[in-house]
Amino acid sequence: MKPNKTTTIPLLLSLALAGALVVACGDGGSSSGPDGDSSEALSSEDGSSAGLSSGKGSSAKTNSSFSSSSSSSSSSSKKKSSSSSSSSSSSSSSSSSNSWDEELYAFGYALGNAPRPSKGCGKDNALSDHFTFTSVGVEHEVYLDLPENYDKDRPYRLVFGFHYMGGSAQNVSQREAYYGFRNQPGAKENTIFVAPHGYTTEVDKSGRETSYPWRCGDDKDHLFFDEILTYLNENLCIDTSRVFAIGFSFGAMMANSLAQDFQDRLRGVVAFATMDMVIYLPKNAGKPIAWMGTVGMDDPLCTPELGRSARDRILKNNGLPDGDGNFGDARGEEAEEWVSGNHVCYDYRTVDPRFPVKWCTFDGDHEYLPRENGEVWTARTGWEFITQF
Repeated sequence: MKPNKTTTIPLLLSLALAGALVVACGDGGSSSGPDGDSSEALSSEDGSSAGLSSGKGSSAKTNSSFSSSSSSSSSSSKKKSSSSSSSSSSSSSSSSSNSWDEELYAFGYALGNAPRPSKGCGKDNALSDHFTFTSVGVEHEVYLDLPENYDKDRPYRLVFGFHYMGGSAQNVSQREAYYGFRNQPGAKENTIFVAPHGYTTEVDKSGRETSYPWRCGDDKDHLFFDEILTYLNENLCIDTSRVFAIGFSFGAMMANSLAQDFQDRLRGVVAFATMDMVIYLPKNAGKPIAWMGTVGMDDPLCTPELGRSARDRILKNNGLPDGDGNFGDARGEEAEEWVSGNHVCYDYRTVDPRFPVKWCTFDGDHEYLPRENGEVWTARTGWEFITQF
């Protein structure tokens, strides 16, 4: 893998995705039920995000630089820890000062946890805002949008924006401003955004050559994500505990696919019009992750039923933990959905507060920019979702 520097579509998207639904990657896609996982999960840890306390279901107090809001879902089994779970460079030592108490967990982070500086903290930025990155033989264009007045010693939130069929990484970065996230208050000052391009050609099981935004028949895009995230961690100052993936349609399917086995490296996902088929879908690793999804109740492609199925894969692992720290199944809770008027966003109550699930439904079809009273509420709501941590 070597990086090399290089110098709406709703109707077209609907037609293209409809064709993809018919082909379904040549094998009918994955099962739409939360127990119908299709392949083995990948190992996704790298050294930059490791170091959480190891006792199953345990939590402990330690010191950090952020004042954290303690989660009410900590296991009854606790143990003491004498150090922070972050590994920081000397230039980022301010993020591990002994100023505040923070709850540590066997898996995941406390709400409002101290930042976890990546290995790139302290390094001068040498990355272009547009470069190519080759992973497992596939070359990807990558657009990088750094915060204004980027500070090499400050760990920043990182947001991946995945494009839809008929879209591009360039559009996500330059025209769509990461589905409106980069235009939200403070976003340009406090967040690193990255948009990778995913068009690749592959051969399905029947021998036909197909081209989709993100791969259907193998895990190469998951390997790419693992490598590009590690590369960014090593070259930029990133808060490894606040990495997010967002997308629309096929891009949402990509983000949702990563949510199945990158729970150790992704804090959360926002999926605008998603489903759990027509894409490579690994076996769920069985760990919780923060997740928000939206669906238009008249969407003929990523239908409400398919969206609920994708959501339920997450709910299966996000329920309140028992006394041993085993996360519960929250699928039994029924969400309120849109019937009339403005959109309805439902926040699940039976999930661990550190891994919230938000389900938003509205009067519309296959779109990510539904407007109400002149406002694109999806961008604001999605931004609020990922900045709560």
